[in-house]
Amino acid sequence: MFAILSKTFKDKLTNRKYRAAYVEETVRTSIAYQIRAMREQRDDMSQAKFGQLIDKPQSVVSRIEDPDYGKHTLQTLLDIASALDVALIVKFAKFPKFIDEFRDVTPDGNRVSSFNRDELDFVEQTMPARNDNKVMAIEGKNFAKQMAYLDGDMNAIQRLPH
Repeated sequence: MFAILSKTFKDKLTNRKYRAAYVEETVRTSIAYQIRAMREQRDDMSQAKFGQLIDKPQSVVSRIEDPDYGKHTLQTLLDIASALDVALIVKFAKFPKFIDEFRDVTPDGNRVSSFNRDELDFVEQTMPARNDNKVMAIEGKNFAKQMAYLDGDMNAIQRLPH
């Protein structure tokens, strides 16, 4: 299915300030709605219970779910992703991809299920093969440090290049 963009919307997007405002508002709103949708999909969890899960008071959860707040830190988003066992994607994009990514703002469109090992097999079966060097670049020095730290292997951390 193709998205139909109105001529008015396309014309507005030619204005740089409009594009910046559009991205800012869309990201802020989307983050708030997505966090709320993910919280509610987990047995309609209360804000207080969710706050316990992410080690924040209910008042902070309320603020995080407020689309007008918009001052989420990357660390808070990573903490939420970890607590819910989901991935977090922060990536710059071209405008058509951005518009496509954020076109479904419904609660169902914002739901994300927790990690499922079987889904990795599906990805492996449906995605074309890629050069593993690109993946290995991601799993570089900082990733190795983090894994060694989590494993409690201080010797491995000291052996890593700085």
